[in-house]
Amino acid sequence: MSLFRYRGILNFMKKHRWIPILSIVFFVSISFFVMAREPNKEAVLSAIVLRRLADVHYEPLPLDDALAARVFELYVKRLDPSKHFFLASDVALLKQYETVIDDELKYGQSTLLNVSSKILEQRIVELQDIYKEILADPFMFQEDVTVETDPKKRKYPVDKSAWRQDWSLYLRQQVLTGYLLALEALPATASAKINVSNNVVDPKIEQDARQKVEKTFGAMLDRKLKETRDEKFSAFLDTVANAFDPHTSYLAPQAKEDFDIGITGTLEGIGALLKEEDGFVKVTRIVPGSAASRQKQLQAEDTIIKVAQGDQEPVDIVGYRVQDAVRLIRGKKGTEVRLTVRRPEGQVVVIPIVRDVVVIEESYSKSAVLQTDTNESFGYIYLPSFYRDFSNPRARNASNDLRAEIHRLRQKKVKGIILDLRNNGGGALDDAVNISGLFIDYGPVVQVKDRFGKSSVKYDNDPTIQYQGPLIVMVNSYSASASEILAAALQDYGRAVIVGSGPNTYGKGTVQVVLNLDNAIAGGVEWDALRSELGSLKLTHQKYYRITGGATQFKGVVPDIVLPDLNSYLELGEQSLPYVLPWSTTSGLQYQPWVDTLPLDMLRQKSEARVTKDPVFRAIVAQVAVRRVQKDAPWPLHLAQAFSLQQSRKKEADQIGDLVKETTVYQALASEDGRKMEPERQKEYDDWRKQLRKDPALLETVFIMRDLVFGGYKSHD
Repeated sequence: MSLFRYRGILNFMKKHRWIPILSIVFFVSISFFVMAREPNKEAVLSAIVLRRLADVHYEPLPLDDALAARVFELYVKRLDPSKHFFLASDVALLKQYETVIDDELKYGQSTLLNVSSKILEQRIVELQDIYKEILADPFMFQEDVTVETDPKKRKYPVDKSAWRQDWSLYLRQQVLTGYLLALEALPATASAKINVSNNVVDPKIEQDARQKVEKTFGAMLDRKLKETRDEKFSAFLDTVANAFDPHTSYLAPQAKEDFDIGITGTLEGIGALLKEEDGFVKVTRIVPGSAASRQKQLQAEDTIIKVAQGDQEPVDIVGYRVQDAVRLIRGKKGTEVRLTVRRPEGQVVVIPIVRDVVVIEESYSKSAVLQTDTNESFGYIYLPSFYRDFSNPRARNASNDLRAEIHRLRQKKVKGIILDLRNNGGGALDDAVNISGLFIDYGPVVQVKDRFGKSSVKYDNDPTIQYQGPLIVMVNSYSASASEILAAALQDYGRAVIVGSGPNTYGKGTVQVVLNLDNAIAGGVEWDALRSELGSLKLTHQKYYRITGGATQFKGVVPDIVLPDLNSYLELGEQSLPYVLPWSTTSGLQYQPWVDTLPLDMLRQKSEARVTKDPVFRAIVAQVAVRRVQKDAPWPLHLAQAFSLQQSRKKEADQIGDLVKETTVYQALASEDGRKMEPERQKEYDDWRKQLRKDPALLETVFIMRDLVFGGYKSHD
């Protein structure tokens, strides 16, 4: 089909939208007719992805200008996440192609992709000369200027002059960051560290930092220029899928392999789950028992900006797709990877991690007996995930392990049990249902609803109750999916007090399915050449609802008692993501609430009184206020100011840890366990028990349990 005729059809359809269903059928038919004549991979992929999205997605979107606007916004943001490459005029030019995105998708074409690729390539070529000129001379860092590091607040440069100035500030900031990191590694008595308060720059350290930045940026620009057409089109198609909702994505063949590895957890590495957010690679969760978990420095919400293999030069990964970043971070057991990360409040740190396989035992549930200063004993169970190996029915699973832990704690005559679901990202739905049944009688646990409104109910079919005594469930903003189902069910039944570090849980109340796109092709020798090259589509096809009718999607679970949390200043969870599925309701179910009413008002009032006086929680509240301001503040390019800011943030980060060590009341919280283990496992377990004494949220939860037990609440255990 000629370009002229193609444009003519597009214009005709733009003017005549009076039979939308017929139009879609017409375009899909034309698309497959064109592909049948010329089996182009991009046309095949577009047609199949669009068809699958229309047929399977929970809330399919019409292929119209509204969807095109979503795709445009996401795509341009991902092409230039820091707003360093495009000029304002470039974005204005690309904006002209926004309204034809939907029409061109039906043919596997994209003028936006083609034009943006050319503009970006041109800017990179220009920049290859500019950045070397900027980095040619030393920086003295004596100007009282700042640089805005938040992309949401930055604007695209208005012209080439502003563009160069923008890069000058950005590169200076990168060199200053490297300089400060080098200072951090020096002994306290080093002259460079002493002189920094007088704003004296050490020429050797500055030169090293500048050369590293030059090398890093040169490699980054070269990599961008070497991106293949397949990589660019895959990224564009992934953006189209993301425009439906954040958990729907196109997985190119290599990305599908990465996804499978993430699901099985069998590859050696550091054990961190990553996501791509506006062109940056962020940590979403630390896998329990992994190298990162044991090293304890890498945290959820950290942004990884550089990756180095051991003592080699780091690679700047700003703008990397997550699968490309993962390939740099992974490696053989025993090798070291050094991550340069930026904390949410702006602090930049280098974290060395020795790669290892996940220690499976560490990813399983475990328990301890907690004893207060008045000798009450309470049970504590930590559940890191709802684990289950569907390929091996004899393997351990979360349900059976929880049952065993409860039995062991009951033998210890504990007066209450605390179930910790903090940072639990979910897992097997069956285990969330089964574990609910350990604490309640027969009844519904969760509703699952598809796009056609058809609901199915997951029941606890076991009338026996493993534990009927006082129960508290701990959650935070990283408790997601199956964790939210369990917490919501126990809250709705009135069976447990939900104590949260944060205003709500994550809010992921959707179900995804992975479709192999190669299976969508049938017949014809021409199609055989495309087999095993199309990748997969992960898309949202169902939604969870509580037994009361409200969704866990978007809103998550609101705790009965909320404790101060260091991450409360951050925009976390489903509510912070673009184009999420909204909160909604369905019909509630009939169920029998727990026999006794929880004294929530009394528990809340007593907890608030303690938290207000507690020095650790007061420090957390104060730090949250400071971090909220710091997160929004630009970064100074003045050496003394930047060094002072870095030191103050480090001091603030250490303050709470120091308070925990110094607060004697924490010594009143002890843990005890009588099980026998191998010496190495016993040491790991003992280390874990010691960490319980340094957990302010857990200590307050123990006090809440004490109030519950001795506040008139009946125990049926």
